[in-house]
Amino acid sequence: MATLTGPMLSLEARGALAKTLTFRHIRGRATVGRFLVPPNPKTPAQISIRGMNRRLAQAWQSISTANKATWQTDAEQKRIAPYHAYLSLNMKRWNRQRGLSQVAGAPELLGVSFLNPFSVFTTTPGKILFLATLVGSNLWNLVFFSIPTGETPFGRNNFLDFTPVFASPFWGGTYYNHPPGTFDFYGWAYGLDGTKSNVQGPFTKVVP
Repeated sequence: MATLTGPMLSLEARGALAKTLTFRHIRGRATVGRFLVPPNPKTPAQISIRGMNRRLAQAWQSISTANKATWQTDAEQKRIAPYHAYLSLNMKRWNRQRGLSQVAGAPELLGVSFLNPFSVFTTTPGKILFLATLVGSNLWNLVFFSIPTGETPFGRNNFLDFTPVFASPFWGGTYYNHPPGTFDFYGWAYGLDGTKSNVQGPFTKVVP
């Protein structure tokens, strides 16, 4: 059954035709395509990507109005919203294990590092407590990875936690529902402009 708005052969047609064709406008242009139900894979990579999308969306809410405005030029060139320009760039950076930037086109000059190696405590089944003392200007967030001992390399599929720190030099956080076993933990910090600290770890702990 047709659910089109407007004559099928006109430039104003929108909607689906008998679940075989779709008519829509993309960036001001009329397009026709096959009707497809999008898949919903639950691979570790897909789950990781979706998790980072959610975290980036949450982090966008805490970015200042001035920093959000820096994404406007890039957005106008691509004919997308500033938020989508921010999301696109930072997902690419994340896939390369680089820092997540609050500002568009920022030089990576801030220099961020852990002052002391972070501590990992695992006394309750599935519960992990992280403690870190940080140094550096304009700290933005911390990233932690968890890898079964003896497995390398680590990548986004081993992603454990992404935590805003909002320039605080002292940080503690808790992660729940970690599987039991012996794991190597890694962590690093990021600055406002995406500068990445040296990787700290591995710190081997037995998770009860």
